[in-house]
Amino acid sequence: MKRALALLAAVVIGATPVGVVYAQDAVQKAASEFDEGKRHYRDGRFESAAEHFEAADAAVPSPRALRMAMRCRDQAGHKARAATLAAQALARYPDDRETRELANPILAKHAPGLHRLDVSCTKPCSVALGAEVVPGVARDSWVVYVDPGEVTVSASFAGGAGAEEQVLNARAGGKNALSFMPRPKAGAPAAAPAHAPVPDGPDEPPPPVDERSWIEHPAVFGVLAGGTAVLGGVTIWSGIDTLNNPGADKVREECRGQGTDCPEYKEGRQKQLRTNILIGATAGLAATTLLIGVLVTEWTEPAPAAAFSPLPGGGIVELGGKF
Repeated sequence: MKRALALLAAVVIGATPVGVVYAQDAVQKAASEFDEGKRHYRDGRFESAAEHFEAADAAVPSPRALRMAMRCRDQAGHKARAATLAAQALARYPDDRETRELANPILAKHAPGLHRLDVSCTKPCSVALGAEVVPGVARDSWVVYVDPGEVTVSASFAGGAGAEEQVLNARAGGKNALSFMPRPKAGAPAAAPAHAPVPDGPDEPPPPVDERSWIEHPAVFGVLAGGTAVLGGVTIWSGIDTLNNPGADKVREECRGQGTDCPEYKEGRQKQLRTNILIGATAGLAATTLLIGVLVTEWTEPAPAAAFSPLPGGGIVELGGKF
């Protein structure tokens, strides 16, 4: 988290634009996928809509995208996938009332007819059922629901490391605990896979785990908002400086008959270009900040109010609220 904030702070003061570009690209992809998902959902194409919402959540983890993916899987009749997303939503956003109100009924409706897998990894991993990857952010514990029948479960880790596949016979109402670790290097002893049965009992929501992406933290929005304010102040100063130094009257007086080679004219043009660049940079950072604040940030208080006040050649973004 500290490294992420340091990167964003460096971007804000002009050290490098990489962090803002990455965040902007991720947010744009998430927004595009979310819009496609809504279009497919309105057309009744629930399976393809779910795929787009899952892609949006993969680009920028979001309770809104995850809820829509869960709802679409449920309406498409994908019981196991809907229940898996519901369990994931409760683990990632335990304090989100809207998420709980959607996820709990889906679990109550589908879980009794499915087999539950409690998957643990020695470090954050992604899980696959056969060739199908379970959607979600890599982490070290998963709750996955599968349909009755033979199922092959595998895990993959950062850097491309994989783990031995584990095969089991799933049954309605059954449970298994599976553990995975990366494959050892050549010559190292391999750990035996485990899929010990867990005594049957009523399904319980997964324990609360705060796994929100760093970009969802309100502090990230705070850094971006502060950077926008600083850059906006510099832009206003540059605009005033452009108007007053040397100023239109002085340019006309000093440059009479000299054309564009006049030093005062060149100075004015350079300052005008500087101001235009600052206006563009401020507008881009402000847009990214608003997108992250509205679509991405997980607020413990209501999201801050945002307003844009137009000014000649630009404008001011005003933000207010608690975070």
